[in-house]
Formats: sequence, structure tokens, C-alpha cells
Amino acid sequence: MDELIPVCVGNSADLRVGHEAYAFEHLFGYDYSFATGIISGAPRVINSVNTGRPMQDIIQTDAAINPGNSGALFDRSGNFIGMITSFRTCHGDFCRFNFAIPVDKLRRIFDDYVKQNVGTNLATDQYVE
Repeated sequence: MDELIPVCVGNSADLRVGHEAYAFEHLFGYDYSFATGIISGAPRVINSVNTGRPMQDIIQTDAAINPGNSGALFDRSGNFIGMITSFRTCHGDFCRFNFAIPVDKLRRIFDDYVKQNVGTNLATDQYVE
């Protein structure tokens, strides 16, 4: 455990469309895969398929995100900028949208959790509309 190095936490308010985004994955059971992309849109509002509730201030990325990739999203400097949460897929004329909760929002959620000692569900499902 002495070899672990903590990640630096970025500031999602600094994110801009076109900024590079990176995700480490365990894609289909293959350990230590790496996906690259850009920030395609931020902030976005997406609707949960399971609950119908909107998810506010979400990051959209074109980094290849697949089921089971609910990990960290990093910027080009290696700063943690978001937590991968969901994706939307189309089949006709293929399209793919991938989303992450921005780190600034995660900070607020975590602070509320610590203050109120209540749980929260960050990602109600992987599929959005």
C-alpha cells in the first residue's frame, strides 16, 4: 500500500468542449484498458431511463465507455475530473453518447453525505435518454 499515489483532483468548472478526456477500464474483463476522447459537451441534462428524473450538470464525452466502466475520468494532466456514470446508444446511423458526473458535483454530494450522514445514489442506471 505504500506504493499507492493519490490522484490530483481537478476542477470541472475549467472543462471546455474539446478538452481531452481519459478513462481507465476493465473492458469485458480485460484488465487495465485505456480509453481516450474529448469533452463533447458540458454541462448537459440527461434523463434516467429507470426513474425518468433529470440528471443535471453532466459531462458528455466521446471516450469509449461501456457497461462496467463506472470509473474515473481524467484530464490531460492526470487530474480526476469526473465519475463515469451512463451512456446512450442508438443503432440506426450509429451514435453513442457517454456521460460522467463532474468532480465539482461529486464534492458537493460527498460534503452533503458527510454533513447529513445519509446515503445517495450517484448513478441510478447506465442507460439514459
